Amino acid sequence: MPSLGDHRHHHCLVEIPKTWWAARDYCRNRGFDLATVDNKGAMEALLPLMADKASDEWWIGLLHGGDALWRWSLVGEEGFYRPGEADYTHYGPMANMKNSFVGVFNGNWSTFISTTILYFICYDGKRQGQDRYVKVNLPATWLSAQQYCRAHHTDLVSIRNPAENQAVTQATTLVDTYWIGLYGDRWHWADGHSSSFRHWNERQTSTSVIMITMITARRWPTPTLEFGGQEDVMPWSFHLSAPRPNNVLRFPSM
Repeated sequence: MPSLGDHRHHHCLVEIPKTWWAARDYCRNRGFDLATVDNKGAMEALLPLMADKASDEWWIGLLHGGDALWRWSLVGEEGFYRPGEADYTHYGPMANMKNSFVGVFNGNWSTFISTTILYFICYDGKRQGQDRYVKVNLPATWLSAQQYCRAHHTDLVSIRNPAENQAVTQATTLVDTYWIGLYGDRWHWADGHSSSFRHWNERQTSTSVIMITMITARRWPTPTLEFGGQEDVMPWSFHLSAPRPNNVLRFPSM
């Protein structure tokens, strides 16, 4: 089962309001970078530091732009994805790769927009065999399905090979399409870290930079130009850890 907690994270909060770009430059000029939150443990370690602070919104190092990378919602521990398994796909002939979220129907994958409502399959790492694949017949968007699976199981299901695709197919019906954990991601971390961990709220949209907040149930709202846009000013968090070869610091990964 993937570990979702890691308490080896070190953070420093800077209570000097700046734009996202100015905050990033401030950190990099001092050999650090804006914070990468690469798993749930990192996020939970960061939030208590903000509890008694004047501001509820803090910049972290997530930036939108560039080509989409296809990622799995489930961020596994080392070895969860063997070489090539994170790249496994089984798209049907009608899949539209311009959409960003993936569902499965009778073993074939298709892509959908963010407002599509489907049933979904969770993965539960505490269970064994076929019981790990939990069919949830609750209509939901992909983001709502992800939140449900993380709250009640481990995450939306990852499909790493043909055998798992068959196992997930067996957990579904032959008349419905189900969300799985694959999505197209155009967000990247300022320090170059490749973690796919995200903790969006339901209103996530494709704007440019991200702040972390303690309002909205510990989830990440995507800022707009009116609320948390890249030219707004607010405090931020950066890393305190062992330096990487390029002298950019980040949290330890899982």
